Amino acid sequence: MPTTYLKYALPLGLCFVLFACKPNPKAHENAHDALQNLLNHYWERRMQLFPLEATAKGDYRYNNKLTITIAESFRDSLKQFYTAYADAAKQIDTTGLNANDKLSLSVFSYEMGMSIEGLKYPSHLLPINQFWAFTLDLPQLGSAQGNQPFKTVKDYNDFLERLAIFPAYADTAIYNMQKGIKANWVLPRTLVLKIVPQLRAMLVKDAKESIFYGAIKLMPATFADSDKQRLTIAYTKAIEEIVIPTYRKLYDFFELNYLPNSRNSSGIGFMPGGKAYYDYCIKYWTTTDLSADSIYNLGLAEVARIEAEMDKAIQLTGAPYTDRKKFFCFINSDKQFYPFSSPREVIDSFWRIKKQEEPRLRKLFIDTPLTPFTIRQTEAFREASASAEYNQASEDGSRPGIFYVPIPDARKYNAFGMVT
Repeated sequence: MPTTYLKYALPLGLCFVLFACKPNPKAHENAHDALQNLLNHYWERRMQLFPLEATAKGDYRYNNKLTITIAESFRDSLKQFYTAYADAAKQIDTTGLNANDKLSLSVFSYEMGMSIEGLKYPSHLLPINQFWAFTLDLPQLGSAQGNQPFKTVKDYNDFLERLAIFPAYADTAIYNMQKGIKANWVLPRTLVLKIVPQLRAMLVKDAKESIFYGAIKLMPATFADSDKQRLTIAYTKAIEEIVIPTYRKLYDFFELNYLPNSRNSSGIGFMPGGKAYYDYCIKYWTTTDLSADSIYNLGLAEVARIEAEMDKAIQLTGAPYTDRKKFFCFINSDKQFYPFSSPREVIDSFWRIKKQEEPRLRKLFIDTPLTPFTIRQTEAFREASASAEYNQASEDGSRPGIFYVPIPDARKYNAFGMVT
């Protein structure tokens, strides 16, 4: 592997973190203190390992860092990291723990075990997909409207440092996908066709048209003129010399190399060893040992139950059709359910629903969120393949929770399901 992959695979000092500071519950600690210290120790180390996660949580100490989590060297270190904490958890005397502590220890041990098991599968050979990928996260960070803060000059400098590692990340992704092609671990063609336009959207002709220029457009007026000028030049240069060339490299790879080698099958099970990985994913996402068939049959039973409830509800609507299929055809085609002519109207309608919800929320719950909340249209570069989603707020409340709504064409946005 080229040295650039290794250079940025781990943040500075991580080897010290992993090997010189292994968790070690002390003999004189009581069980409760030992557990708390272990969990706190783990969290501190995790934030260093995953600086993007730290940023999302509102821990801004590592905002200039970027770990290449898809690098094989990182995965090797990650296995040692999880194993060390799994072993440390076994050393804690559970007889001295209360019920809450036992639950915490059980969940933690389960999480370590699942994380170790997950590293058996070459998921890093699929580093980019249409929903979750660093190629989608980075523009959100650089827009100055995502997790990355842009309130101080240091914030702006931090992101420039983080952005400088992007080319190495992209090279690692391409390296992994080339290995994936050889190992028949590739994405379905239908998904690759959704990724290509996402990458193409980053290839702007003018730096000012880039979503990454959002940080300059939203630069605080309180900055000194010298800082404004320096940062404007630096961000323009970064867009021209880092962002666009790197996305161009990824776009060309997907268009010319990856797409022709993508697969016509759709399920993970069609890849070598895919069934075992699929079973792991079931266990990871459901925390059960249910088989795929049992979950599928459970789903069929739930669909039947919900459809019966739908039939009852349809009778109460006064709609011209009581047959379920005709009813859905009606709400998907009748003009009354398409009242919008602009994205702003859609967003405003969601705000009206939110206003109706608030008094009911306070009746249903004793504690309601103090964190700010906002509603935004999903960014254009990813909304074609996105669904409505919620991006949770930072723990300190400095960044609001964000409800993202994809609105590719407001005139085709159906109002029927908005309350849901």
